[in-house]
Amino acid sequence: MISSKVLDFLLFGINLPLKLFVGIASLRSGLFRKSLVEEKFTMLIKTGDLKNKRYYRLEKGRFKSKGADCPDPDMSIVWSDTKAFADTVFKLNPLEIVKGFTGAMTAGKLAIEINIEALTAFVSVLSAALGVYKNFFTLRKLA
Repeated sequence: MISSKVLDFLLFGINLPLKLFVGIASLRSGLFRKSLVEEKFTMLIKTGDLKNKRYYRLEKGRFKSKGADCPDPDMSIVWSDTKAFADTVFKLNPLEIVKGFTGAMTAGKLAIEINIEALTAFVSVLSAALGVYKNFFTLRKLA
């Protein structure tokens, strides 16, 4: 079984890739950087017993993370406990991870609450960042 400290570390670890992904894209594209400043999104991931909690906030063009509860997140993912988290997430096959999420929700071990408008804005930010990377790494034919 996964320990509470390992889960804290894993939740903290999500923040760095988000910061790098969005941060580098904003360095590569001024247009993306300007649009990013207008977006605001908060995602909370926690266990139901509140032993593990961390929120991630996109605000003023930057991702921030804090190991605390958040009163009104735009998206909330709550596992009943650390075992339910481990059983859901630690799979080698992506299809098994999706099945794990579905099984956890069906069994009442996972609850997800979403503000659709905020989620749409968040997905737009990630899509725009992917566009920046795609343009950066696409080899252009020399004329």
